[in-house]
Order: sequence, then structure tokens, then C-alpha cells
Amino acid sequence: MAIITTTINMNQAQFAVNAPVVRQKGATSSAAVPQAPDPVPMQKHEVSRLVVGQRQSINSSLNGTAISIRTADRTMRTIGNHINSMRSQLDIIVKHYPPFLSTSPDRIKALRSFSAFRKEIDELTVPPLDNGAAKIMADPAVFPQAGSQTVDLGNGGSGTIQGQQVHTGSTGLNIPALSDTATDAEIHAAIKSLDAAQITLGQRQTGMSMDWAVIVPSGKYVDATAEKTSAELGRSIAQASWQAFPGIRPLLSQLA
Repeated sequence: MAIITTTINMNQAQFAVNAPVVRQKGATSSAAVPQAPDPVPMQKHEVSRLVVGQRQSINSSLNGTAISIRTADRTMRTIGNHINSMRSQLDIIVKHYPPFLSTSPDRIKALRSFSAFRKEIDELTVPPLDNGAAKIMADPAVFPQAGSQTVDLGNGGSGTIQGQQVHTGSTGLNIPALSDTATDAEIHAAIKSLDAAQITLGQRQTGMSMDWAVIVPSGKYVDATAEKTSAELGRSIAQASWQAFPGIRPLLSQLA
């Protein structure tokens, strides 16, 4: 879960500074030599510009992250649909009676369809138009920038969006590749992997949403883009199966 440490405050500006006077040693005159004046204090309009600049910086950071998270969330939902389709293709093989011959065109077609969906999942984890989403979902071996991301909240405050790898590799959803000549044993093992992958996907989608739920309340200046992301993530998580992670739902109620 994300850990947030943030402090947002504003020092009160000083609007007048009297320069101290220092008398020269041994001087017989009452004349005094003024010390170098202090720096010119910030004027009220400068303080206002600083506040506005802070708000814009925070909003820019949150909005960029919000767009990346929404892209990742939608992509994860698509990946979930692909996993269902992959399982359907393998079910065609294992449930067919009489069993397909290893050289059956229908068996090979189902296996190739499985492989096509698997390839597309990996391609989806590195969306070309949103490197932020790729940083969340991709395999660092394929996309070196992938991993946990720090979100700047201004004035030294920051939040973390942890990497949630959902590619097909062993550190992601761990979905094996199947060749055209895959055996029945390999196909049954792949079906078990797909069932486990759906659970892993749901957990990582939820983890991403929880990171965002922690960050958003800490952003003092949250605008419509960030709020829309929270609402969309809430709807997405509400549609997920909660059997894999009991106790999470109450923590995510703030997203709805």
C-alpha cells in the first residue's frame, strides 16, 4: 500500500523590515553607518502567485498519474476478458468428445487462438501512448522504466504507485506459452494457470486502486480529472470478484 508523507503549508510573508544601524568604532560624530539591507521581502501578490503555482504543480502531478491509472485499469479489464477467451479456447479442446487428434485442425486453431490472446496481453502492458501506464503494468526486463512510481504532491510531500505487473511472464500473470503440438497435460496445466492469473490480476488491479485511494485525499488541490479517476476505479473494483481478497471491499468504499 502506498505510504504518504506530505506537509502543505505557507509561511506568512513579512511586509516590512527595518535595517539596523551600526555605529563606527571610535566615531566622534553621531552619524551612523547603515548595515546592508535585508533582502526585499515578498509582496502579497508574489505570495499569491506562489500559492497558485503550488496548486498547479500538484494538480499537474495528480492529473498525469490519474490518466495513467485509468489507462492501466481499463487495460487490466481488457486483459481479464482475454484470459476468459483463452480459457474458452482450451475448453474447446478438453471438453470435445471424442478427443481431438493431435493433428486436428480444430485443435491447432484453438491453440493458435490461445497464443494470439497471450501475445496481445503482453502488447497491452506497454501501451504506446501512455508510458505512465506501462510503468505500472510492464515487465522491467522489457520496459526498464517500469516499477514503483513516486507522485509529487508538492512541498516535499509524495505518494507511491507501486508497480503491478500484468504481463504473461513469471513475475506477472505467469501464463505459459503453448505450441501447436501442446499435449493434453500441458493444456490442463495452462487452464490452472489461467484461473490463477485471474486472481492475480484482480489483486493487482485492487492494489493499484488502493494506492490511488491513499494519494487522492492527500492532494489538497484535486480537480475533476483526479476525481473522475477515483469514481471510475470504484466502479471497476465493484465489479470484481471479492472471493480472492476478503476484507478489501470496506477499504475501497471511498472510491465509489
